[in-house]
Amino acid sequence: MPQINITPTNPPKSGLRRRRRLPLLVPLFRLPGQLTTSEIRVRVPQPLIAISNGQLIHTAEDSDYKIYHWSQEQRHPTYLMTLAVGDFAEIQDQWQGKPVTYYVEKGREEDARRSMGKTPRMIEFFSDKYGYLYPFPKYAQVCVDDFIFGGMENTSTTLLTDRCLLDERAALDNRGTESLVAHELAHQWFGDLVVIKHWSHAWIKEGMASYSR
Repeated sequence: MPQINITPTNPPKSGLRRRRRLPLLVPLFRLPGQLTTSEIRVRVPQPLIAISNGQLIHTAEDSDYKIYHWSQEQRHPTYLMTLAVGDFAEIQDQWQGKPVTYYVEKGREEDARRSMGKTPRMIEFFSDKYGYLYPFPKYAQVCVDDFIFGGMENTSTTLLTDRCLLDERAALDNRGTESLVAHELAHQWFGDLVVIKHWSHAWIKEGMASYSR
């Protein structure tokens, strides 16, 4: 189980805006069809929050730090492992008793609800249309700055660019965010639950996610 300590050195004003190289090596499988469970235990300075795959099974205070212990019990491709750490606002929702959570920069809580608030309805819709209930213990969406993609469908914890967050005016004529949220959510079934064997098959999962949105 990877155990990670994050210690700030000359920390930025916002925990969302600076990347630091960490002295960490996590071995991963080369092919997406090679599956494993995963577990991450991370120690971060308060008030930062750490989000990872699966279920949060334990937290503990450690002086000015907090320890988060996440466990992904369903086997999944290792390229879908993730760890997001930041000074986030946390907006909580739910679907059939499962947590549905949005993490965004503080002060953008209403933008988060406006941009991602339909997620529980999307989970219900996909569960019905696919004939298979959403399979993971929670679904989190984490909006991060300086993200090179629109989104990344890590198992149970999707990363999204913060450019998808819409204020009240932008929401009047922008449907791109809903499409992005639906696309990444659909990957939880096609790509995360049902996996591809080789990278050359990526068009299958991407095609299904694009069709679903």
